[in-house]
Amino acid sequence: VLFRSAGELVGYVVHIGTDADAGDSREVVFSVPLPDGIDAFVSWSCMAAAGSATSCPVRSGKGAIRQAFPLLAASSDLTYFIHARVAAVAPATVVVRSSLTAPVAASLGCAEQGGATLGCVARSEFSTVPVLALEQSMLANLLSPGSPFDYVLDVFNLGAKADMLQVQT
Repeated sequence: VLFRSAGELVGYVVHIGTDADAGDSREVVFSVPLPDGIDAFVSWSCMAAAGSATSCPVRSGKGAIRQAFPLLAASSDLTYFIHARVAAVAPATVVVRSSLTAPVAASLGCAEQGGATLGCVARSEFSTVPVLALEQSMLANLLSPGSPFDYVLDVFNLGAKADMLQVQT
């Protein structure tokens, strides 16, 4: 999602998966706190994929998410779908963070492309204000030094509030 305005709904998808050889982790907590700029998570749901070794502790709810997994087994495959409403007054960029934490002894972490294991924190963001992009193109193929030429300047709003933005020439 690139942008949303006040009162609009925005959706997030968070995937929790473990490899078959990852081993089991106990007392794992998945959380998605309500971020600044979001009025509410109006609904969320959890779905376990066919064959997932772990099921959803709670299948659906409203509000911030805090799910405790007494056991997050190897070969787990869970997906959370979150629907949120943008607040009437929101910062220019809304950042939603989700985390998966476990006791230190569990040695649970998220693998990066380089193979390093880090804490499991994901983030997603969108803009609540206009974000302008400019593109310039010439209307002529061949130019000579000092000759006049025509060009087109396109202005794009990649952010929110497109109906409130005017470009004057």
